[in-house]
Amino acid sequence: MSELPPILVAELFREINRHLVDLLRSLAPEDWHTAPKTTIHADRRFVDNGRVVCSAGIAAGIDMSLHVVARLLGREVAKKTAHQMEYPWQP
Repeated sequence: MSELPPILVAELFREINRHLVDLLRSLAPEDWHTAPKTTIHADRRFVDNGRVVCSAGIAAGIDMSLHVVARLLGREVAKKTAHQMEYPWQP
């Protein structure tokens, strides 16, 4: 499978956070253009548009993962998971 250009990745997500924008720009600075159909949420650690969940960064990825656990299995399971990980998750 060939790699998708960063601009296409942004268009596929439709909503991304500021850290992911920076990551995509670092991968292809010469090809980066603001994706016109993509909303950038500078104040969010992760973004869930109902279909796709994305984040950038280690702690944001953990927060995103616990969000997905809460969405699929319930908030209590996510809280227990965070406790087992000794991670200070704040839903």
